[in-house]
Amino acid sequence: MGKKVTVTVTVVVVSCGNELFLEGCLRALASQDVGAAEIAVADISNEGGREKWIRRKLGKKQRCLYRHLPHTAAGAAKNLFLESAAGEYIAFIGEDICYLPGGLEKLLAQAKESGADMVVGRAAAGNFGGKEYPAAWTVDDAIKLNAGAYTAEELGERALLLCRGWSGDKLFRTAYLRESGLRFSERAFSSVGVVFGTIAGGKVAVSGEPTLTTQDEECIRYRKNPMRSAADVPLAMLLAEEALKSNGKADRLKKSFRTWCIEFAVWAYQRSGEKKRETRETIREKIEPWLKITEHGAGDFLTRKRFFKYCELCSEDEEEKVISRFKGYDNAKKIISIWGSCISRELFNFDKEAFFVNGFVFQCPLNTYYDCLPASTEKIPYSIFLESAPSKHWAQSTAIQMNKTPLEYMYTHQGEYLLIDIADVRFLNYYSITREDGLSTKINLDKHMEKCLSYCIEKKYIDQKNVELKRWYLKGKHIYGIEKWSELIHLWLADIYKLYPHNKIILMGTRFAKNYADGKKKKPFLIPREQQTEIIGTVEKMLLKTCPKMHYIPIPQHIYGCTDHPLKLLDLHYCKTADEYKMEALKKIVYDHASDEQIRQLCDECDKRLQEELSLLEQAEE
Repeated sequence: MGKKVTVTVTVVVVSCGNELFLEGCLRALASQDVGAAEIAVADISNEGGREKWIRRKLGKKQRCLYRHLPHTAAGAAKNLFLESAAGEYIAFIGEDICYLPGGLEKLLAQAKESGADMVVGRAAAGNFGGKEYPAAWTVDDAIKLNAGAYTAEELGERALLLCRGWSGDKLFRTAYLRESGLRFSERAFSSVGVVFGTIAGGKVAVSGEPTLTTQDEECIRYRKNPMRSAADVPLAMLLAEEALKSNGKADRLKKSFRTWCIEFAVWAYQRSGEKKRETRETIREKIEPWLKITEHGAGDFLTRKRFFKYCELCSEDEEEKVISRFKGYDNAKKIISIWGSCISRELFNFDKEAFFVNGFVFQCPLNTYYDCLPASTEKIPYSIFLESAPSKHWAQSTAIQMNKTPLEYMYTHQGEYLLIDIADVRFLNYYSITREDGLSTKINLDKHMEKCLSYCIEKKYIDQKNVELKRWYLKGKHIYGIEKWSELIHLWLADIYKLYPHNKIILMGTRFAKNYADGKKKKPFLIPREQQTEIIGTVEKMLLKTCPKMHYIPIPQHIYGCTDHPLKLLDLHYCKTADEYKMEALKKIVYDHASDEQIRQLCDECDKRLQEELSLLEQAEE
């Protein structure tokens, strides 16, 4: 009787019947020097009959197993071979994946040397639907580990980043998979398989060198194994959560699980081809209401850019706008969001390259959000505002204002920094609306939003008789006193801190200009602003006292407006010199981490220039 040969590794290859791809895969396997190997091919195509052809391609060096499994899910086929595998180690790949020269050898050598239950390799960039395949999808570039094996506890929140969504880049110890009960899903994506090796208590090692390349996987999936529907995405997430719970790791790895869900959802969206819209709707209507990912700040996630992209998919923006924002993210130096007025938003017209403005909440000061109910007892659809507003900008602004959803908008349009101003307290009037339930609310509406209010009345969301125009200032004083402002600020900051740490918040100062330039002449504003100036100054001081680590950009004393401003004559829309100063100050804070003293010095320098400009205007007038 001959000596029994110990099989070192079993490689399970799932084939959808693409012989061109399968031939390349088998040729790469035949070239690997891994001792006694077992190549198990699960042919899930309808045709079958490839056993002799496969044996010829492999040669006599490896042991070959072939099973024709038509109408069988890829996950089920992998599970069948897992039960019968003779190899000490096992790998699962598709016919579209090829090991690089010596790739499987490296994984096997590292598995033996480290004693790991799973070794994760890096993939070389390949062809994916006609585009370059991102190698970092397998092992995140941010994970830099030393040689050796790690437990899930040692990896902590990074554990799931080693297990993206496919098994082809991994080599497992066969006994470990059997003993731990880890199996491939037979219901969801075939690529969503054994992704929890790191959280089941086993040891994992990371290969620092690329070991795999991939063929045009999109072609195979489209011809033979298309994504059945976008519903597979939340199903895969549910299975992932079940695996976490069954291993007792669900609570400890909440943050990592949310990160994994983001990665998976965005990946599924980007590769869903003609089903992009369906996938996006699934994310918005099924995944987000269940996971509530956008309710967490970006600091809760290990990959901020993917978090932003996921939030964009959950927003009410049109799909074309979402796609364009993806490009903006990729090209942006720094991403910034704005909570405030048009005064902050217009600043970025002076330098469109320095920042990517992710989103802005407009016409919604604290006193009409944190102390007020929505304008209607039911949420007014965005389409209502889109049909009645003069532009999408005003539609978005009115929807946020009347539905009282600026915080929801901030969740789905979060930046790395938040720029705020409280200039919208300049409004003199507001609308008081008594709702169907008898409760009252307040809304600020710019003249561009008036049609939206009329249309909401026409569509019966608001009763005309319950709408009354009132004033914020009574007998020269704002109707909210200091105590009320303090309460609103604390409520607002409590929510903002969920999204931004203190040092990522920038307060832009507000000052009403006393003069403006009309041509080459200096003229005084005739509108008295003493009450608004006083309340704005008070609110700014309270914000800085409450959040001392907040950055502050002060406004020069001699600031002035001008009639040639794109938005015409407004005493809060300043001259070019002032806006250039604000942009320079913003850059210094974000890019140079300038101190408060340095920004104050910059403000003083700008103030001198403004004084000189006003002097020249006075001389021209004489």
